[in-house]
Amino acid sequence: MTILRRKFCLIGILLTSTMWIVSACSNTSKTISPEVYSVPIHENSGYVSSTNMESSPSASTDAKAKAGTTIDYVFTSEGQKPDQLIINLINQSQATLDVAIYNLSRESIIQALVEAQKRGVQVHILTDKTKVEKKSQIKALQALVDAGAVIKINTFEGKMHEKMLIADRKIATVGSFNYTDESSEENDEVLVAIHDTNLAEQWVTIFNNMWNDDKRYQIWTADK
Repeated sequence: MTILRRKFCLIGILLTSTMWIVSACSNTSKTISPEVYSVPIHENSGYVSSTNMESSPSASTDAKAKAGTTIDYVFTSEGQKPDQLIINLINQSQATLDVAIYNLSRESIIQALVEAQKRGVQVHILTDKTKVEKKSQIKALQALVDAGAVIKINTFEGKMHEKMLIADRKIATVGSFNYTDESSEENDEVLVAIHDTNLAEQWVTIFNNMWNDDKRYQIWTADK
């Protein structure tokens, strides 16, 4: 059955072509609400089966799907709200939130992160050094630090351009969506949430590799 391959074909493709996600899932996708599309994934005992992925030595292909895995995705062009999906995941988190986000300024998301930290969730955030220069954003990020969250910025010349959140080492999000008013209200954006512990655990490892790289990232404080 083609569904045997679908889950990790999706994961391999979503970083380069989000539209292919929808195409690959068109036979099983259904709208469970006007706000979020949800795709159930059946158990997959194999690895990524895309020819392009298998031929690329730089691609990560060693995560396995579990029965019950679900992929949620939202498109702003469809009138859906990626910011609300992110806020829901933050509000439901119980232990950890590992966030790598290029631009973080939307007040409702920042407040959700603050409240998560206050209720005991460990919040770690990687963001880009060029996006922590405005007074309004410094004030918002300082609220996170004051609540106990830890923020790091890149020290290398390039950008920290990822848009990823991992909740409780169980759910991983990825897409084009920055946590900004523009991305939430004006831009055409996509956000994908993958409910799969195996994948989330591997992404946590990658996040931690970045987090612990003192040559590339440093703790952010308002005076930097």
